[in-house]
Amino acid sequence: MLENTKEFHAYVVENNIPMTISESLKGYKIFKVPEVQEFNSGAKANILVMLTDDDLQVEIYLLNLLTVSEGKDKIAIYDYINRLNTQYPLSTFFENDGQINVRCTIPFNNNFNSQLIIDMINYLRQTVDEEYDRLRHLC
Repeated sequence: MLENTKEFHAYVVENNIPMTISESLKGYKIFKVPEVQEFNSGAKANILVMLTDDDLQVEIYLLNLLTVSEGKDKIAIYDYINRLNTQYPLSTFFENDGQINVRCTIPFNNNFNSQLIIDMINYLRQTVDEEYDRLRHLC
């Protein structure tokens, strides 16, 4: 167990990716980009990569993309998020405590690939760049 964590950590170090193991939760090791990342669209997010201790999946989060302002139409926001989740089936947009976030889960079964994690982070960033203006308008 934890082989994927070791492999991903080695990959991050070898490729000079600014990511550290920030903490552990029960069943997960968490890698975090230390600084808030700004995207081409102007969106900003915290990036987390969570690897399960049993080596079966990786969860990627882009957190705190937007804050839902008081008085905004949450039904319209949720409708739009549902459309995004249909349009982009590899990602899941969600609202939690007034923050808009996006995540992706990658299953592994003895086929772990560190580059795939980086590729999926880039995919999520691109997805956010494509949809940020509309989300910002709604929030």
